[in-house]
Amino acid sequence: MNAKQLLASNRNYRNLWLASTGSQFGNWFNEVALAQVTLTLTHSAAAMGFVLLCRSLPSVILGPLAGPFVDRLPKRRVLMFTDMVRACFAISLILSVVLHASWILYANSALLGVSGVLFSPSWNAAMPLIVSQDELAIANGLESQASGLIQIVGAAIGGIVSATIGPGLCFSMNAASYLWSAWHIFRCHWQEEGRTGARGDGYVQSLRAGFQAALHN
Repeated sequence: MNAKQLLASNRNYRNLWLASTGSQFGNWFNEVALAQVTLTLTHSAAAMGFVLLCRSLPSVILGPLAGPFVDRLPKRRVLMFTDMVRACFAISLILSVVLHASWILYANSALLGVSGVLFSPSWNAAMPLIVSQDELAIANGLESQASGLIQIVGAAIGGIVSATIGPGLCFSMNAASYLWSAWHIFRCHWQEEGRTGARGDGYVQSLRAGFQAALHN
């Protein structure tokens, strides 16, 4: 089976793939507009670096702690919830343009980072539930190829839209991409009974096991 056949035959994977690619595409609109607005309001490259730090630091700090927590939650609900929360934070970035308030950039970037911490581990945990072991390599390869293409196309189109129409539209499209993602995840249905919360180990034991696995691999 190739990637095209996997997308055509597996409805759950197709919807999950559309959700992921859509939200990633919107993220690049956000990245470009965020840079433009930050530099416009602050005239400081250091401020731009701080905004990016606010966006990425939550995943660095909270990311390792999220895996064992996500393992005990229904993946589909977590994915939908984080998408809808991120849509709210993304659209509220427009207030930084309207109010000329740079602090909104820092606060919302941090909130977007925190709300997105649960998305990636939930998405990764959902993949084995909807594709077979033989299809998993194809699915991961397709996701990697799509991410690379979106990085190029999304940044280019986002830059054009932000420069010609305005960053507000980019923030709106980012929010819309999260709603797009939530809708396609809503259309997915996979079996999680017997998996979610099934482990007898406590959170600390699971976290310790994860760090040990990382150290040995």
